Amino acid sequence: MPPASKRKKHVVDSDSDGSDVEVEHVERNDNILQKVDPEYLNKPVDLQQGSTKIKLIINSLTALAKDLRTGEETVLSTASEMAELLNEDYKDEEMNEDKWLKALVEDEVMSHLEEDFRVLIDRQAKLKIRAKTLGDLRDRVLQGHPVADVAKLFEQRVAEPLSQYRAKTVRQRFIDNERYGEYRHLVWESFTNGSAVPPVKKFLPRDDNDEQSDDEDIELGAETTTYRCPITIQVLEDPYSSTVCPHAFSGDAIKAIIQQNHGSVDCPESGCSKRLTMSTIKPDEGLARRVAAYKRRVKEGRTQTGTQAKTYQRMELSDEDDDEDEDEPMEGPALKKKIKQQAAE
Repeated sequence: MPPASKRKKHVVDSDSDGSDVEVEHVERNDNILQKVDPEYLNKPVDLQQGSTKIKLIINSLTALAKDLRTGEETVLSTASEMAELLNEDYKDEEMNEDKWLKALVEDEVMSHLEEDFRVLIDRQAKLKIRAKTLGDLRDRVLQGHPVADVAKLFEQRVAEPLSQYRAKTVRQRFIDNERYGEYRHLVWESFTNGSAVPPVKKFLPRDDNDEQSDDEDIELGAETTTYRCPITIQVLEDPYSSTVCPHAFSGDAIKAIIQQNHGSVDCPESGCSKRLTMSTIKPDEGLARRVAAYKRRVKEGRTQTGTQAKTYQRMELSDEDDDEDEDEPMEGPALKKKIKQQAAE
């Protein structure tokens, strides 16, 4: 791992408005434009040719976004493993949220990993802004509007949304970001053996530019995740999350019950009245990663006594079950029987 000073500089430079990368990018573009005959610089873009070229650029940005996503996955896995290692220093201590949060935030390695993850999220956000701007320009070309200088028009239109994003504080950028939420859940649960996750604001201190009322708002306490499927009553397998309610299910189970109910079913979670279809459920990679970490903790006996996770671990055990089978999902006739019972209720 690079020295802290170098890694810190790398993180700061990667997100600064005048970074070396951005300066080199501008200089390279200027050098290219100097070689182009001025006669062609302001020539209106051909409809078909212009649309195709803009589409190619958008595809390149999409490919870059996938690479950034791969980087995020690497940081997530590394952070989870490092959090488990950090847990070794506290495993014999009584759980104290404030103390453990302070230890996590002040650890040099964990701090660098979180900074790197935020940088990747920032880059994804900026890529989205650029891709959207290019998409709008492509639509303009396809609609037959003359566009004389695509590069100049792009720079003009992308400047404002990029400026608005860069002006946001750290809390404003990440407090509602789904990927950052996934990161903090995975790392905290790995560090504390499944303890309830503190509110996100505890991970994102208020900046001078954040409104004072942000810290005065009433906020829910620590959040405990349930890794039990309400259909199979087993630990989630290939989890799918609902897009219309905050519930998750084992993939095969929820898809089967939706199909058996002609494509639409009430949410199987008790007390939820939302209606689910195949279009309102989606695979949840982040939850799958956390479930895998939870299973590993259960196998190693590293679960928090008194948490929901520990409760469900006890529920899964019975006198007839062997310890090695405690996390195996319901299969075949047993699963079908459970789904039919659920559908009949």
